[in-house]
Amino acid sequence: WLTQLMQRIVSLLEPIYNAQFDSIRASRVKAMDETPIKAGLQGPGKMKQGYFWPVYGERDEICFPYCESRRAEHVDQLLGLTAPPGAVLITDGYAAYSRYEKKTEGLTHAQCWAHTRREFFESQDADPQRAAVALEMIGSIY
Repeated sequence: WLTQLMQRIVSLLEPIYNAQFDSIRASRVKAMDETPIKAGLQGPGKMKQGYFWPVYGERDEICFPYCESRRAEHVDQLLGLTAPPGAVLITDGYAAYSRYEKKTEGLTHAQCWAHTRREFFESQDADPQRAAVALEMIGSIY
């Protein structure tokens, strides 16, 4: 009975989720990431690794679609290959997002400043002066 009740609840919420995700896809500015999670049994005592792909829209909506892997084609499947005019996708440095930008006309890929900052922070030993200038410039944004 509890399982049937949960299935009914999910069926009632699914149209809301789909409408919200459609709104996110239509957003001119959206952000996306991929987050690992253990989900399902791989074998005795072992869990499979899957991924939530949080997608955030310009109307403060967020959806957490689940995919079994981190493969690049999930970006295509989740967002589609059409973008509104002047669209911007904010992400980290995962190469799948750059490949997605090349396939999607009118889309600009904007990398997250926190991830960009990390690269300069980690380069301080190699070139302290330039890294300090970059870190100061990024800091002034915040």
